Amino acid sequence: MRFLAVTILFLVSACTSTWQFSTFEQIRLEHIAAQLCPNNTTDQPLCGIPLALDVSEQPNAYASYFGITLTRALLRMMNDNEVAFALAHEIGHKVLHFPPPEPISREMGELQADGFAQFVTFCMGFDPFAGITNLEKLINHIPPEGVKAKTFLSYRIGVMKNFDSSEVDCNE
Repeated sequence: MRFLAVTILFLVSACTSTWQFSTFEQIRLEHIAAQLCPNNTTDQPLCGIPLALDVSEQPNAYASYFGITLTRALLRMMNDNEVAFALAHEIGHKVLHFPPPEPISREMGELQADGFAQFVTFCMGFDPFAGITNLEKLINHIPPEGVKAKTFLSYRIGVMKNFDSSEVDCNE
């Protein structure tokens, strides 16, 4: 019973701290989401996916069964192209991996979401290479002991540099 009470308290505090948008942040996110999902007919701003802004000062974005969350720190350190890429990357996780069609490694999931984001951002008029800048900024926030994480982020940057927009058909 004590575990249940602690869990409920944690969930309530997490939910109340997550949805604290400033008006400018909310308008900015909704504007970018509208550009990524121009045919959206739901009451959710991001292609029918709930969107939250976490007040954390650690830069991060993540997808869950409940929606997509960006941290305030991530939003503040990125321009609109970079935010669009982060949102499209997380949409990629929702579309490609929830529920997972088959078991894949975390690394492969990230690479697939990167590719999805490059395709979507290019087709919606954003910079498909903004993800490179995102990852370069995030590398600077990884502590020195995070060598493996930095190495994988560098690998992802290398893969994204190979994006060729001449091979993209936005009408697919």
